[in-house]
Amino acid sequence: MTRAQSLRDVAESLAEFGEPYGLKRFLVAEIVLGYVRPELIVFIDTMGREWRRLYAEMGVDLDPLIDAMRDQRQLVQWSRLPLAKLNPVQRHYIEAFSAMGVADGLSIPIWGPNGYWAWVAAAGDRQLDLSHDDREALQLLAMLVLSKCRLLRYGHHVPGAHEHSISHREADILYWVLEGKTDDEIATIVGLGRATVKFHIHNAIIKLDATNRITAAVKALKSGLLLGPITRHAVIVPQDD
Repeated sequence: MTRAQSLRDVAESLAEFGEPYGLKRFLVAEIVLGYVRPELIVFIDTMGREWRRLYAEMGVDLDPLIDAMRDQRQLVQWSRLPLAKLNPVQRHYIEAFSAMGVADGLSIPIWGPNGYWAWVAAAGDRQLDLSHDDREALQLLAMLVLSKCRLLRYGHHVPGAHEHSISHREADILYWVLEGKTDDEIATIVGLGRATVKFHIHNAIIKLDATNRITAAVKALKSGLLLGPITRHAVIVPQDD
């Protein structure tokens, strides 16, 4: 994912990740508040022609998955939607998904300031059995995917309030923390001593009002501050078809 040089590369990485779970269709999109009405911007769409036709006919606003993400503000597993509580139009969406061969799926929202929000969706051909840890990992993956998509299209990451400021060196180190590297491994990668790495991590934890190195890295990512050495120098490419 971090080495992706185009949105098509990101889509291929998602397909590779989803294959063991039966997840074969993906959507990455964001909602940006405009002067007249919110604007839907799609980064990746491998859902298929039937899916796009359904949205063109019915509209995004009536999608029960959109409502569920707005209400729950966390990962939504499609098979767990309370069908009895859906109106006829919303049930039509779910029935249409089933007719496309979709047995289950995920919609993962990412929220930002000033009314901004985005989501990563994945549809599969079999039921998903997700643990609490699975859900947390998927939420983090969704943030990484969105961050990469925004970098490739716009040259910057997820919009953030940027109320905190960390140095480029601290951002570099937090990037590797998020990649699962130890202090010793990070020291080797960035060419610093282990004590210096720990010093930068400690400073970042204080600046981000975090409790540990992992929460500091996640906060930096969510605020659009995490500019790792690979992503910061990634090639910016035109929008993919």
